[in-house]
Amino acid sequence: MSYPPEFLTQFERTNYLESPNYDDTMEYFAQFERTQKAHLFTFGTSPQGRALKCLVIANNHGFTPQDARASGKVVVMIQNGIHAGEIEGKDACMLMVREMLIDNKLAHLLQNIVLLIVPILNIDGHERRSEFNRPNQNGPKHAGWRTTSGNLNLNRDYMKADAPEMRALLRLYNAWQPDFFIDNHTTNGADYQYHITYGIETHANMDSGLAKWGKNMLMPHVVSRVEQQGFIVGPFFEMLGSRLQEGLLAEPMLPRYSGGYAAAHNRLLLLVETHSLKPFENRVFSTKAMNAAALEHINAEYNELKNLNYFADSHTVHD
Repeated sequence: MSYPPEFLTQFERTNYLESPNYDDTMEYFAQFERTQKAHLFTFGTSPQGRALKCLVIANNHGFTPQDARASGKVVVMIQNGIHAGEIEGKDACMLMVREMLIDNKLAHLLQNIVLLIVPILNIDGHERRSEFNRPNQNGPKHAGWRTTSGNLNLNRDYMKADAPEMRALLRLYNAWQPDFFIDNHTTNGADYQYHITYGIETHANMDSGLAKWGKNMLMPHVVSRVEQQGFIVGPFFEMLGSRLQEGLLAEPMLPRYSGGYAAAHNRLLLLVETHSLKPFENRVFSTKAMNAAALEHINAEYNELKNLNYFADSHTVHD
């Protein structure tokens, strides 16, 4: 489809080599308000004075937590740029939302979902842009910095909440109480064949019903759909040493991380990790594929997910 010039992303206009700065990013997402199915709002301010923004998308104008709960739909939150150099989730969401609201190719995903998107969480780090910030990463041309302007790693801050950005995010999270959370990242270091890897809690830190649903229902669908688009998918893992031959590790996420924090709230989080050595084009499109596939399954099985979350919360209260 041919889009109006304002809906072409910088990623597309630069032959998949660049990602827009903060101002251009927020201007792009603000355009979706014209459809009357989206609202871009401020939920906090960074130490350097930039507004933290969230886009809420609902085809019934349910732009508040109260409206979302009254609608009976599930709330899904997508977080991008907690490590600002790992930014393909932002560009993937630009493309995905455009297909939801402009050409309607993905409009069906909003039938049973109210969607929250944080385009960039570490916005000060995002604006510390350079061609040399991530020398082991294959694009974009200018990448942001891993930590905040206060030199804090936000994806270690969910429990202690030292950073103003994290305190704002936690207020947003607890106000909306999302039924499912997606956190988009890029890996560091290791070299392997996978274009994209995923993590989802399956250990004892997660309610067993939700863990089984994520492992046996959601992820087989997601992996199949992403592989149909030509991407090689694998589980996210850590290395025991400096080489793959020394062994791999997959353990529960602590609550200081996004996945562990969501698990402590009886909610599943899908960790999306593209591969830093793969081209930026590959990373954006594989991230879009995995996010859309997860939303597709959640939209179809929204009642089951709501019930599993309800039972998990009930067990916590009664235990």
